[in-house]
Amino acid sequence: MSDADKVFREDPWEGIDSPEASRRLYEKDKRFWVSVDEEDRLVFFIRENGTYEIKNLPSLSSLEVSVDLTHPDETRLTCTLTDNDLRDKFAIIAKAIAYKNTHLAGNIFLDTCKNQIISWGEFLKPSREGLSHAEWIGYWGELYVLLFMVCPSYNFHEAVKFWIGPLMKKQDFALNKIALEIKTSMTGDSAHIKISSLDQLHKVTEDLYLLHLHISLSSDESGYSLKELYAKAENMFNDNTQTELGFIDKTKKLHNKASKEQLEQKFNFISEDIYRVPNDTENFPALTSLNINQGISAVKYSINPAALLNFKIADAIEELIKTEK
Repeated sequence: MSDADKVFREDPWEGIDSPEASRRLYEKDKRFWVSVDEEDRLVFFIRENGTYEIKNLPSLSSLEVSVDLTHPDETRLTCTLTDNDLRDKFAIIAKAIAYKNTHLAGNIFLDTCKNQIISWGEFLKPSREGLSHAEWIGYWGELYVLLFMVCPSYNFHEAVKFWIGPLMKKQDFALNKIALEIKTSMTGDSAHIKISSLDQLHKVTEDLYLLHLHISLSSDESGYSLKELYAKAENMFNDNTQTELGFIDKTKKLHNKASKEQLEQKFNFISEDIYRVPNDTENFPALTSLNINQGISAVKYSINPAALLNFKIADAIEELIKTEK
């Protein structure tokens, strides 16, 4: 049982049948509460001592967000669910916001909670507008590595903690002594490896590996779709709320933006190339904060794999992960 399982009810609103029956959501922080309103709609509200101005309140589908200043020396940020069919998703949002923000206070606390509510909007009502090609195959690649390359050596709970997430700019996985930067190419794509920040090949762990996955479209049962990879991950939560919240938080933006076709298209994993990033990157084709003019704050560039041959290693990534454990 995780720490989160000990302090959250599975259904936070169970047994609440009136506004007067409100109760704390999170046993470790008395500022997070749940209730229902006069129309019997589910409410999640956040209380902070003092009077604060919260600007730019979001307009979200199925969720009303407001500020209540009617209580003496207290500011309340209130979320009301307008579609009861989304009850389970609303519970995940409330738990995630409470679990992540207990260390904050004052205006920063309320503003951070507001911004996180906005970030969860795509999860509550997926847009399905579609991912870019790079987002699509990159997200598939990271899920594949999580499930089939990291998990054989670590349990799923540990693997999710190691996963930085597909939207962050640093390395994709940070294990105990090694970090992995994952790049995925589909048959027919350019062979060049695209790097999108100064951090991705900046070595901060004992070992850093650039893992280049090669995949192809699949029409048979041997492949995996994003939908299938996600379902496989869900089956590994094992009723661990902390793992569930962490995984959903890291996948929510891309998974809920993906179109129906992108979720259902299967891919086959073909092969992998692994490159070890050396301590001395003088001969390694990378741009980091250590070898670039400090006036440059962001970069995007491509690496020709032919320039990486001297750094290629024959070990399977699973063996490298197992060895470092």
